[in-house]
Amino acid sequence: MRFLRSACSRSVARCLAGGGIALLTLLGLAGEARADKVLVFQTKNNDPQGGDQAGPEAEAVFQGLGHDVTLVADFSPTLPADLSVFDSVWIIQVPPIADTDQAKLIDYANAGGGLYLTGERSCCAALNASVQNITSNVLRSPFPTIGSAVIEGGDLFTPTAADPFGITTTPNVITEWKTQAAGVIPAGVDPSRAVFENAANKVGAALYPPEDFQHGGGCLFIAMDLTFWQPEVAPEQNLSSYVENIEQFLSTCADSDHDGLSDEAEDFWGTDPDDPDSDNDGLCDGYATVEGVCISGEHPADDWDEDGIIPPLDTDDDNDGIDTSFEVQVEQAYPDVDGDTIPTWNDHDSDNDNFYDEVEGTGDYDDDGVPAIVDADDYPQACSEDPDCGSATSGMICNLDVGGYCQPGCRGEGGNGCPTGQTCTSTDDTIGDCVGGGEGGGSAGGGSAEGGGSSQGGGSISAGGGDAGSGGATGVGAEEDGGDSCSCKTAGSSRDDFGKGAALALGIAMVGLRRRRSATFR
Repeated sequence: MRFLRSACSRSVARCLAGGGIALLTLLGLAGEARADKVLVFQTKNNDPQGGDQAGPEAEAVFQGLGHDVTLVADFSPTLPADLSVFDSVWIIQVPPIADTDQAKLIDYANAGGGLYLTGERSCCAALNASVQNITSNVLRSPFPTIGSAVIEGGDLFTPTAADPFGITTTPNVITEWKTQAAGVIPAGVDPSRAVFENAANKVGAALYPPEDFQHGGGCLFIAMDLTFWQPEVAPEQNLSSYVENIEQFLSTCADSDHDGLSDEAEDFWGTDPDDPDSDNDGLCDGYATVEGVCISGEHPADDWDEDGIIPPLDTDDDNDGIDTSFEVQVEQAYPDVDGDTIPTWNDHDSDNDNFYDEVEGTGDYDDDGVPAIVDADDYPQACSEDPDCGSATSGMICNLDVGGYCQPGCRGEGGNGCPTGQTCTSTDDTIGDCVGGGEGGGSAGGGSAEGGGSSQGGGSISAGGGDAGSGGATGVGAEEDGGDSCSCKTAGSSRDDFGKGAALALGIAMVGLRRRRSATFR
């Protein structure tokens, strides 16, 4: 649907040399001009003012810019069944958008498409209502109010001071937008999203980047006038400049790493605009999915555990003591086992067995290859001290912080340590993790990923075997190996060792990355 640039564009050679072949699906390296595939759609109505020429005029403008444009303009047109083949869809008409076409446009935008919608003045209440329905089904609240029965926009708008995404300056400088009896968006537009306003400071056009969407990484531009497409309205107006600027926004949204957060938003929130998974937890910084890197994540404003850390930078999104990277992999292997539509990384009791995930930890206590947090018949052993949980080299400790239960772990001193060949990340009596242990990212019990391991650990949940630090993950490895923030990792790579055998490793390898968002998250 959208032209993708590699999230690792600054280190392509290193990534490919390390086996990051999956990157080839993302490469198409930025900087070279390309022709967008554009759909212009118009329902004609024998407009006595010449509005029916707007669609063909738009087609000519796009052709002049070198784009591959498809024009669908008729008195009863229907949108193509598959809109995903288009980089952008431009709806340019006065009649209302048919209900079936509204549904297609909602799906297209939610899936990451670039959508241009036309609104109008009070004459066209049915059109405005159909546009309102679309925006209400794709955008996060507050929703823009499309049209007004009492306020008219007039014939001249100028760029707002915000100039969001440089849309009135890049690549062309636009100093005014000449219209004819335009409509307005009288309410619900954040100043940072307003593009053009009239002398009364009423908004005539607005845009919305990926982070403003309920789902997916779409882009939306709303213009409250149709007649500006007609050359006779303002012969001196350069339509190509408007179209080129808007199309550039719609086809890219200035989202360099294609994670569903625009570069502007990443700068605001402090995430990395060149790394789709800034905290390396397997969740993208935004709603998009980047194949081979991360699955659809959370919005930065949705701090579910209220710890003051935004989700794209939170390595434990539900604050249960289990890394999100571990829970993302578990969720992919065993999706929503308790049927509450809450993913494991936001669920405090993922299997609804009345043992909180923080109590069950990362263990597989009945040694059946299924993590306890998603196994309702698997419970940790109660304990009062480390020896209750195993030998001094068992890789199991008694975690009194969760009420006294055995969990995988170790202490640097004053408690149980790790099996031979593994090292504890703790150097004192606090709880750490056993790391290392061979190509398979061996278990706390000494078993490798290939061998299945013991109930104390087993292999890593990662299909790639060893932890990211040891190079077991698919691709080049993580930052510990000298990589930068673009590590060519996969959503399956993890630094967590975990009680899974070969069956789970095989299962992970076969489970595709998927987008999964639920309305209950909102």
